[in-house]
Amino acid sequence: MPVDDLLSTLKDCATRLDDYRRHHTRLGEENTKAALIEPVLRSLGWNTSDIEEVCREYRRLSNDNPVDYALLLQRTPRLFVEAKDLGANLADHKWANQTISYATQAGVQWVVLTDGAEWRVFNAHAPVPIEQKLFRTVRIDEDLDGAKTVLELLSKDNMREMRIEELWKGFFIDRKVHAALTHLFSSGEPAKEIVAAVRRHAVAQSSSGRWTRRTSLP
Repeated sequence: MPVDDLLSTLKDCATRLDDYRRHHTRLGEENTKAALIEPVLRSLGWNTSDIEEVCREYRRLSNDNPVDYALLLQRTPRLFVEAKDLGANLADHKWANQTISYATQAGVQWVVLTDGAEWRVFNAHAPVPIEQKLFRTVRIDEDLDGAKTVLELLSKDNMREMRIEELWKGFFIDRKVHAALTHLFSSGEPAKEIVAAVRRHAVAQSSSGRWTRRTSLP
């Protein structure tokens, strides 16, 4: 997928968003899909005219509630996209809960919740509480470059290579490390575990000759 195509599409969407807001235009969900969401999906390499690649109102079972879009590779859903009216409150947990729950049942790992301006990407299979499944949030009308970087991960080629999963692993580990460090330093003084670990590291570095002077630690 040419990056220029995606960036150009995002710029067009940002222009439309500005126009809709200036004129207080209410789109409704279907017009939001047509004007703001499907152009982005096409720029990401998904053929919205091929029902074996982009299935609208997807149901795993006939009695399931549908998800707006299932993006498929080799006829297997790889990404769910749930659309809401432009201006909808995507922070309302009921929207994410509903779509993530359905994705979990369907065996689909990645979920997007969007109103065309804001795009929220979730890892439905992450072994964390639902509020921690959120991976990235971007707004087309506020940060075009950031939106391009995040949405590129949802391209057909990148979903085939699962590049997003590699980035999630790093994000997940970093978040766990940050939480652990926050806990260890919550007393305001270096935790004994950290001091001991740094001391061991210092001794090892000194013994290997990498340091030319000794480092004193409390």
